[in-house]
Amino acid sequence: MAINSYKYNDTSRLSAHFKVSEFKCKCGKAHDILIDSDLVHLLEKVRSKLNASACNIYSGHRCVNHNKSVGSGSTSPHINGYAVDCYFLDQNRKRIPSSKVCLALEDLGHNKGIGYRCGGSENSKGLIHIDTKPRKWYGDESKSMSKSCCTSFYSYFGIRKEQSSTNTSEKDLTLTTNVYGRVGGYGFSKSKILYKKGTVIKNITMNVGKANNFEWLKGYVNNQTRYFPYMKNWYN
Repeated sequence: MAINSYKYNDTSRLSAHFKVSEFKCKCGKAHDILIDSDLVHLLEKVRSKLNASACNIYSGHRCVNHNKSVGSGSTSPHINGYAVDCYFLDQNRKRIPSSKVCLALEDLGHNKGIGYRCGGSENSKGLIHIDTKPRKWYGDESKSMSKSCCTSFYSYFGIRKEQSSTNTSEKDLTLTTNVYGRVGGYGFSKSKILYKKGTVIKNITMNVGKANNFEWLKGYVNNQTRYFPYMKNWYN
């Protein structure tokens, strides 16, 4: 964990999909931006697990005055750069439900801050609080902004873990026949590469999408991300 300080006008890239400017305080004043490097890494992991097309940060670092003006407490993880309020978009540019993001975070073993929101308005749809402050806090922010609601969102939502599409245990699979892998995403319209019987696909994530009457999986071949149509007898 490292809390890094950046200048207000910094537009440099923090990772493949996030820039410093996305985390700056909404107060509009020219003060430094604090960002936890672990938070950026976590957002990348969640984005990948959800097969999201984007993550839009609604609120990142907050100065003390702005944090107070939005009604948040003096111990808010936003103040020290540990937190974001954000939403994720699927491949059709639709907001991913915040409940699904909660489960994805839990599947990734995130045992710090997750704040579920279920707001009915279009602006709040899919919005979720994620933080890396060193303590476990799973909250339902539609009911309380400070109290923990549960130790597991699976039990809180009444979902058995094996029922969740985000519960995609990472494993390796070996092709039992020749299969075309897609480069840019799932679906037959994507550019393709033929992988022969015996090819090992590593770190499989199942059910990343449905297209052309197939469920699709995501995995890695020679450290390159690839998408494959799934039929049980094609894999071992």
